[in-house]
Parts: sequence; structure tokens; C-alpha cells
Amino acid sequence: MGIFIANLLGLFGIIIGLILLVLHLSSIRSFGEPYLTPLAPFKLKAQKDSIVRLPKWFLETTKRKK
Repeated sequence: MGIFIANLLGLFGIIIGLILLVLHLSSIRSFGEPYLTPLAPFKLKAQKDSIVRLPKWFLETTKRKK
């Protein structure tokens, strides 16, 4: 499908195909969660671990009892 659109419309077809692909992926739900969970419904706190894995001490949000 994507090759057909790209062949027919060139670069514009590739862009349209990628937009359609992202729209489709953002509408899928897996186990009750959106497929693009950390990226599609943008939540700043969820972005901590989406691109680069941060150290565990940085990700901990609860206080430890000593």
C-alpha cells in the first residue's frame, strides 16, 4: 500500500502514508492502553523513560522509610 502511494504521489505520498500510519497507530489500544502510550497522549512525567533509560534512583518517586 505504501509503495503504491509513494509511486503515485512521490514524496508527498510518502508523507501522507506516514501521517496515516501514525494516525492508525495512535488509535490502537493494547491491553486497555494506547499503543503509543508514552508518546501519543503526551504526559510530561511519562517522558522520563521513553527515549533514554534514566538511572533507577532518578525514577523513584516514593520516599523510602529508613
